[in-house]
Amino acid sequence: MKYLKLILGHLISFFFIYLFVDKLDIEKLEDFNHSINWEYFCLAIFINVISYFIHALRWNRFFIDQKVSFSNLIKTILIGHMFNTILPSKAGELIRPLFFHRISKIKYIDILSTCFIERVFDGLLVLLLLFVSIIYFGTNDLVITGTYFTMSLYFGCITFCIISYLLKNKIIHLLDKNISPLKCKLKDAFLDFISGIGRIKNISNLAWISFYTVIYWFLNILALWSILYTINLPVQIQSPYTAMFIAGSMGIALSLPSAPANIGVYHYAIYLIFTIIVEKSNLLVDANLFIIAAVLIHLGAIIPDLILGAVSYYTFPKAMKDNLPK
Repeated sequence: MKYLKLILGHLISFFFIYLFVDKLDIEKLEDFNHSINWEYFCLAIFINVISYFIHALRWNRFFIDQKVSFSNLIKTILIGHMFNTILPSKAGELIRPLFFHRISKIKYIDILSTCFIERVFDGLLVLLLLFVSIIYFGTNDLVITGTYFTMSLYFGCITFCIISYLLKNKIIHLLDKNISPLKCKLKDAFLDFISGIGRIKNISNLAWISFYTVIYWFLNILALWSILYTINLPVQIQSPYTAMFIAGSMGIALSLPSAPANIGVYHYAIYLIFTIIVEKSNLLVDANLFIIAAVLIHLGAIIPDLILGAVSYYTFPKAMKDNLPK
């Protein structure tokens, strides 16, 4: 059972890699490689780097009353992105709070709950992007199903957070009955979780977190839009709506168990998005263009993750790296 998710993630990735590679025409692929516009690719990477800074500003709002070095806070985010790339199934989301714990001495679950809340905010933007995509490109059974699944998941998370916070005293009282080692651990974990939720603090801070979330996703869409111009795709596909469709759909696809860097899942999901758009627009496009675009979009995301993450890891205060993953 310990390795079940790991094995499942790799099987899912290998399955989608097979589906993706099966579409390749090597001879045509070599011809298309000469027409790549690397200026737009570099612009996309630059925009992604700016988005990390916005992400740090958003996360900092949860710890606005803490004396935390903003430089080290950005580094923890970049390290989390790096581990998301080199470890399977978004494991970096569990490692990022571990690094921040070394800086701030705030309890691990307290920090982890703020990452959880960040994902809830991101999920609401994912839903918005998916609804806009449905309105613009029309309905599709796969997209509709994914949208309903995402809606159920994130509204369930919101409901859980609200109920936990409002009924915290009753839940704590329940855990205080018939004290056992397990209940003590559950109580401590629950208190830390509630502490993390309480870091939203007030409406003003909530508004700032929401604002940074919108800016963060706007930059992600802008980076995707830039990469759409790296190759000679039809103008109907080189649109901000396509970028929004990709950004929203990735919110679903990347939640699947997968191999490191979501390899296979990431590529095939983008390829599938392009095919849906082509079908709705009655366009005739060489599938190899979609394959190149999928690879470039993925590279545009993982290159800054790996480079900046590695620099952040090796410049992280040495005393704080004890017992952390090597």
